[in-house]
Amino acid sequence: MTRKERIIKAYKDISFFAKYYLGMTLYEHHTEMLSFVEQYKRSLIEQSRDHGKTTTLAYVYPLWKIAFNRNIRVLFVSKTERLAKKNLNAVKETLQTNKRLIKDFGVFESKGTWGKMGFTVSRKAIHKDPTCECVGVTGAITGSRYDLIISDDVVDTNNLSDDQIQKVTDWFEKTLLPLLDENEISKIVAVGTPKAHNDLYKHLENNPTFAMLRRPAVLKGNWKDRTQYEYVYDKNEVITDCQVNEPEDWEVLWEEKQPIEKLLIKLAEIGTDSFLSEYQLEIRNENTALFKKEWLEECRIDTLPPINKCKYVAQAIDFAYLRKKTGDYTVIITIGADDKGNFYIYDVFKQRGFTPTSLKYAVIREYNKHTSVKYIFGETNNMGNFVLDTLIEETSLPIKKHNTT
Repeated sequence: MTRKERIIKAYKDISFFAKYYLGMTLYEHHTEMLSFVEQYKRSLIEQSRDHGKTTTLAYVYPLWKIAFNRNIRVLFVSKTERLAKKNLNAVKETLQTNKRLIKDFGVFESKGTWGKMGFTVSRKAIHKDPTCECVGVTGAITGSRYDLIISDDVVDTNNLSDDQIQKVTDWFEKTLLPLLDENEISKIVAVGTPKAHNDLYKHLENNPTFAMLRRPAVLKGNWKDRTQYEYVYDKNEVITDCQVNEPEDWEVLWEEKQPIEKLLIKLAEIGTDSFLSEYQLEIRNENTALFKKEWLEECRIDTLPPINKCKYVAQAIDFAYLRKKTGDYTVIITIGADDKGNFYIYDVFKQRGFTPTSLKYAVIREYNKHTSVKYIFGETNNMGNFVLDTLIEETSLPIKKHNTT
């Protein structure tokens, strides 16, 4: 293929550009993102973490744009100035050192600005603004205009108070958006993972001028139903693998790098809430809770009747296997019912960081605290089955298995 043929092919096919010039393979969900942002002037891309969204949109895409239009002006925005500089410098160093790019497109490095916060490639147009600049969210930008603004993961867990959320949203709308030059090539791309029900991304979802593309990690399959898969443990009770019962029932966004087995192990590592947010783009809040806080408050009473006066007393266990102290909780709840149909919560035990053995002893300990317990209902997920079978075999506890679907 001649130089001219390569350039023409790279212009028409960004996957070829990434592969030949950058040595990178773009997968289907990457090209879907790129086609989407090319289609719209204002784009919101919500995608699971660890799926290459930053590499695709804050590295490959601006390099492709600069290679074919040296007069373009690009702004990199991230949650901190350090991360914004990291994205900018990755592009700068590639333009400076990539032999294939330089051979086919010519030298990019110029005698003008070539620093850590911005740089200017060799170009014909006379602009007061450099080719690329960067800024951390809520940072100061004065008098610049841009053809491409890439806002990459500007929301994180450190700016989720109501005041901080409002500050980021106001900065995005009142400071950042006006910097986009209104011309035929101008685009702004907001890419990230939602962190709260009222954060910037949720705000942009309701903005009619932004087109949204949302892609969670698990596209098909009920990962919340733990009877659909099974963890494999070694002799030290450490998860080493995961096996799904019906592989054809599952579909994931990036099969080549993030198969369902790997994602389910990640679920065990970080817990349900984090997996919901970081990988499935779902935010738990009061509006989506099955039990509303005000409902529970209405049921609060000052004094519980003696537990031995209850007609029935039972315990229920929701198992979670996580050695990490940041994952899901194992919960053991003790409930009593009187002859009038009233239910009372007498005790709630919750803890995380368990192994199967420590879970077994926790169940025994909680049962011995309340001598009136008639049944212990345990959820038959992977960890639940293991612990319950052990308890049935080794103890006389009144275990009853319960299948939650």
